[in-house]
Amino acid sequence: MALDSGLTVLVCSIFFVFLSLLRQNVLIFVPHNLDHRPLISPTQKELFRCYDVDYNGVIDQDEFFFIAKKFNIEEPTDEPAAKLDEVFIDIRLNFSGSSLMPAIEKEAAFNARTFSMFHPRSLSLGHSWFVYKGLKMSPEKHYSSPIRPNYSHYALYQILAMIHWNVIFNTPFRTPITAAIVNAISDTHFRVGFIASVEYQLIDPPAAPVWFSPCHVTRSGDHVTDSESHVTNSENHALYSGSEDCQIMGQIVFNTEDMLLEHLEMGCGGGGCQEGTLQFRSVGGPYEYKIQQTTLTAVPIGDLERKESVSYAWHEELPDWYDILEKTEF
Repeated sequence: MALDSGLTVLVCSIFFVFLSLLRQNVLIFVPHNLDHRPLISPTQKELFRCYDVDYNGVIDQDEFFFIAKKFNIEEPTDEPAAKLDEVFIDIRLNFSGSSLMPAIEKEAAFNARTFSMFHPRSLSLGHSWFVYKGLKMSPEKHYSSPIRPNYSHYALYQILAMIHWNVIFNTPFRTPITAAIVNAISDTHFRVGFIASVEYQLIDPPAAPVWFSPCHVTRSGDHVTDSESHVTNSENHALYSGSEDCQIMGQIVFNTEDMLLEHLEMGCGGGGCQEGTLQFRSVGGPYEYKIQQTTLTAVPIGDLERKESVSYAWHEELPDWYDILEKTEF
């Protein structure tokens, strides 16, 4: 009886471990030691290691997402449905292009209530915080860091993915930090400034990774030539364009009543940055869908229909917020 009870406990334990793995969206099980798998070729082993981003011997759902992209398998669209209970804002991208990426001009709608990562805990001038703090990845072996909808910075990822789907926040060449600061306050609104370390990886495994940043520098210096840096390595000869001194920065305006995003602008900033190469900017103000004469119509919220230039009567403002944020030790 004791033996039977022991076996029952063991079987139940294995079953619950299996359920736990399923809840973690593990799709494929592979032993950690691939060297003793005679039916796996050296090329297949290397390919598996490339896709196993966290090096745990398992291709999980996030990592499988990258494989699906390679074979152009359709994914759920990020385009919002016309729901009556949601608020949207249109954001336009203008990117001048480079040797690694073509010029891009397009516009997309985003849920204006999904930017809580930029809501400060304290609505006071100069209050700053981390939006995201990651780990530097190896530029020779890292290919992707999938961002899922439950991640706090998912809304920022959606915007940046307008350039290229493979947005990397765990940046190998920059300090992997996205940080924000309250830089202006009025009676009805507040403004948040932020800097974001972001890079893009453009190549599928097992070829050597190719790293790209949309923000270029114009000055000469270490690893910087003609607004592009080519970081070479004896193993992979990875290409990289950009500099730590020139990064993505932006500002977002919220109203204080319901913390609703009303305006966003984002581009390249920092010392020696080449201006005008990249711009994200909201078009008009937030809107919602209503049924008018049996037709679903986009209607501006209140009188928030904005022109291209947006101004607010700030009674507190930090004009040098970018320098303050760069020097802040969180």
